[in-house]
Formats: sequence, structure tokens, C-alpha cells
Amino acid sequence: MASMPTTARYAQKFERLCAILDHHARRPSRLIPILQAIQHEYNYLPEEVLTYVATSLGVPPARVFGVATFYSHFAMEPKGKHSREVSIGIARHYSGKPVVRYGHTESQLREALRSVGKQSADDELNCGGCGYESCRDFAHAMIDHYAERMMCATYTRKLAQKKANALIGKMPSAVVIVDERLQIIESNPNFARLFSPVDVDPDSPPKGLEGSALDEVVPFSYLFRRVLESGEDIIGHDIRYQRSILNGSIFTIEPNTVVGGIFQDITEPAFQKEQIIGRAREVIQKNLKTVQQIAYLLGENAAESEIILNSIVRSFSPEELEDDSD
Repeated sequence: MASMPTTARYAQKFERLCAILDHHARRPSRLIPILQAIQHEYNYLPEEVLTYVATSLGVPPARVFGVATFYSHFAMEPKGKHSREVSIGIARHYSGKPVVRYGHTESQLREALRSVGKQSADDELNCGGCGYESCRDFAHAMIDHYAERMMCATYTRKLAQKKANALIGKMPSAVVIVDERLQIIESNPNFARLFSPVDVDPDSPPKGLEGSALDEVVPFSYLFRRVLESGEDIIGHDIRYQRSILNGSIFTIEPNTVVGGIFQDITEPAFQKEQIIGRAREVIQKNLKTVQQIAYLLGENAAESEIILNSIVRSFSPEELEDDSD
């Protein structure tokens, strides 16, 4: 049998491409299933086809190419003459009739759904963020290796939250995140320990502060309000809190909506500097009279002694430290 002329074959594929787009109503939210269907048709995703898809959906080409290159099951180069048959009837899929799936048991579907954190039917939000009409459609696609877990918006959001919580929890500094009402969204154990009442056992697990009003926890919530309203971050600001000296940074996470703060207790090194300064001053005061009494014997050496002791004080003073850092 003679092969179909090239022009006719291209025309047929273009018709199939239009049928794919029409089946999904050319909706940008259906981009992933559209690309999957195109790959099944072409065995890969041709560059010119992706450009046409972007134009048809009314989205920037960068978005289409970004999705096509992000997921590993999409191919930008031909994968071979023959492709693996899909368990979803493609002809029926485009005709608008119910999609018939084969070989997927309820147990397989439940396992696939559990892999993205959907333990029960109540967890199946059917939000469409993955590009499928329902969570169960998405599960079928995962079983057929035409979808990945990271395509589930709720799964990736929860995964990101878990990773963020783990990182915040392990940070040695005190960390807090608040919303526009100055309500605590997230904080780590070090923040709870640092700002716990003085009569709380330091060895006991810190009490969770999520949902608390920030101004009931720290006396400098006005700094967070300033960042929320102005959008200007506060970096490396020293704060006196009770008997401690804190170095903190308050920064924007979402403009005028969410800000974060990181604080470090620098009391110990600061106290050590103050002790050295105090001791040097004590030496000066105690010996000043003696120095004056024997000044006629020491001559300029007495003045040099005082100059040396004063230089010790200055070397540990904040002003001198700032000069040294320049």
C-alpha cells in the first residue's frame, strides 16, 4: 500500500493537533494534558508545535516550553518510530465520550493517591491544578507514567511546607514569620525559648506560638509593622530585650502581607566586652592617684600608662569597633 503523501500526513497531524486543543477548549489550565496528548501523537514535542500551542492558548511561549522541559516524561527530541501504547483510548479521549481505562484496580488507584498525600476521598480536592479534571484522573495518569507526583499542587505545597518547617526548626537563630495582622504564622523552637517567660523551665519543650499575637510575645512588634507598611527591610539591628542584647533582621516575604524575623542573642560576647572595658576603667581609677603621686618620678611614663589603658577601653568600645570594621 502506498504511503500517505507527506503534505497530507502533515495536514492530518495538524488536524489532530487542533482536535486536541479543541477537546480541551484551548484552556491554559489544561496545558499538561494537552502536551501529553501531543506527545502521544508525535512521539515528542516539536518546537513549532509548542509555539502554536502557546499562541492558541494565549499564553507566553516561555510558559509552554518551561512546562515541557520541567517534567521528565516530556521529550523534546523524537523518541523513536514507535511509542508505547497508552492505556487510555486516545480516539475516545478526543471524541468527548467517557474515557475508558484498562487494568487499573481500585487498590492501585488508592495507592497512587496515597503517594501524593490523599488518604481518603475527603482529600481529593479535584482542584485541577495538575491539569486533570479530577484526582482520580491524575492517579490513572500516574499509574501509566504519564504524570508525576510533583504535578499535584497540594502535594508540592505540603512538601515545600514540610521542608521549610524542617529548615526553620534546625536553624540556630530564633525565627518567626507573621502576617499583616502581626499574627504568628510560623516560629521555631529557638524563638519560643528566647521569648518564653523567665519562670519557664529551659529544658522543657517550647510551647508553640502559631496563631499568637506578636505584640504579646515581643515588645518590639512595631518594627515588624514598620517593615510591613514601608517594605524596607531592617538588617542587623541591635535590640535590648530584658537583660539580653539581640541582633535581628526583619524582612519582607510577601509585600505588605508576610514578613519574617531572625534574631540572635549576642549578650554573651557583648557582656565579655563590657567586662573588659569595666576592668580597664577600674585599673585606671585605682591607680590614678598612685600615678599622680609618683608622676614626678615617672615623668612622661605616667602619661603613657594612662594612654595605654585608655586605648584598651577604646579598642573594645562600639565606636572603635565600627572604625575597625571599615
